[in-house]
Amino acid sequence: MAVFDGVHYILSPSLPPSRRHELASILDLNGATSTGPHTHLIALGGSYSHHDKQSAESANTTLKVVSDKWVDRSIVMGKIQSEQYYSPDPAMIFSGTVACATDLPASDVEVLSAGITALGGQWRIGLTRDVTHLFALRPGSDKYNTALHFAPHTHMSIVTPHWFDDSVRLGRRLPETPYLWPDPVVLRPGVALTLDEDGINNGDSKRKRPRTSDITGEDFNLSGAGEKERVWEGRKVLLCRSLELSESQRGAVEAGIKRSGGIVVKADGVDGNEAEEKAVDTCDVFVTRWRSGKAYFKAARASRLIGTLTWLFSVESSGTLHSPLDSLLWYPVPRGGIPGLAGCEISITNYTGTARDYLKRLISLAGAKFTPSLSMDNKVLIAGFQPSPKTTRALAWSIPVVNHTWLEDCIVEWR
Repeated sequence: MAVFDGVHYILSPSLPPSRRHELASILDLNGATSTGPHTHLIALGGSYSHHDKQSAESANTTLKVVSDKWVDRSIVMGKIQSEQYYSPDPAMIFSGTVACATDLPASDVEVLSAGITALGGQWRIGLTRDVTHLFALRPGSDKYNTALHFAPHTHMSIVTPHWFDDSVRLGRRLPETPYLWPDPVVLRPGVALTLDEDGINNGDSKRKRPRTSDITGEDFNLSGAGEKERVWEGRKVLLCRSLELSESQRGAVEAGIKRSGGIVVKADGVDGNEAEEKAVDTCDVFVTRWRSGKAYFKAARASRLIGTLTWLFSVESSGTLHSPLDSLLWYPVPRGGIPGLAGCEISITNYTGTARDYLKRLISLAGAKFTPSLSMDNKVLIAGFQPSPKTTRALAWSIPVVNHTWLEDCIVEWR
């Protein structure tokens, strides 16, 4: 069966003529057709225009709008990829990205996973075949060596976390080249990269690197093309020390807040915790990792808007000020994990895609450990339905089998 069997496509006018011809050839050769009724509107990544939106709305309500990266990645993987992760919306700067990390601190992984998923991408705990980007600060790990070995076949990029930081700081996806292992320019001694609307400059040689559009075929506009409404509307945002943001990460997050109309509140002082507690008096929004500390309780008593970094990214990418209580991932949790679950091994079966990723993040949030395979060491198995090989084995080993609502209730009640 051909990759694009059943796909009836329309190519957006936003695509350059050469790219339109290339995509039409790929699609036609792999089972798709341009005849109606149309199922997919394919637009240039990062440039979903008002014209495209009108075309989609006037065609039919079931037309799926995807970026051109959806076509490329489906060919690489040999099967159609989930359309929801290939939005051409310019705000979704990590659309089409499936990321993973190796040998990074837990706080860094939390920032990366929150940003990638909120801004259109997907996050993987393990190095799976569909991963497009592996974040690493140094070479040599098992994940790094595996990714490097298979990179010619999987088209995977091994990048430093600086690529994420700089992309978030500018609100657009930057080319990976200066951040690529095995010799990332950004980590070379004496080399300073500066970012401007022409792309990336090498501060050491004073030579400009190619624009993103020259490398990827995409033309981004730093003046605000694709930015959502100024969702913070002058609100003052305080980033808690518990987020453990590096200087680069903090700069990136603060740039996003300012770009969305917010004001960053600084908690300066010798005693950081005391200064942060005082800064709560002047903030409207308090972003923290944990439901603990003097600053958190003061913010809660003062009815400040309190949320996690995942919530912050989601608000900025959607342009909607959601309540942090709308998702379990959006409100901070107590430190230390759920009593009785912290450190326990939990496995999942019969959940796929977004639902499976969501459950993995909840398991981590509860302080437990996700295991892809089931063993007698597992405390519980979360199943979408039964029977299945895993549920049969779990019952034979006297391992409780539950569905996702059990885990959600544990987090809501924190017990």
